[in-house]
Amino acid sequence: MSRRLLCAALFAAGFGLAAHAEEPLPSVEQVMSEHKEKINNQIETINYNRKRVVGANMGLDSQQAETFWPIYALYRNEMDGLNRETFQLLFEYGRAYGSGVVTNEDASKDGLK
Repeated sequence: MSRRLLCAALFAAGFGLAAHAEEPLPSVEQVMSEHKEKINNQIETINYNRKRVVGANMGLDSQQAETFWPIYALYRNEMDGLNRETFQLLFEYGRAYGSGVVTNEDASKDGLK
């Protein structure tokens, strides 16, 4: 997932939630499910473009490609999982920050460092 996309989504969510602090904040699961299709489409587009750039710059022959692409797919799957976890942590932090309930102790926890 593009770090720019992640940062933009986080800031947009954080500012949007901060503006409506009086209203009950939606859970991370609610927000993710509401925007799941859009998020997945953007991730697929980014991954497709990333794979095209890697393929164009690697110059692999068929034997090398046969070995490389499965390893690349495993790597990207792991990275996508880590990026989703990071996005969720950042969203949770933005949500908590927007509601004004983040203490220094909360911010210093492992998940919010």
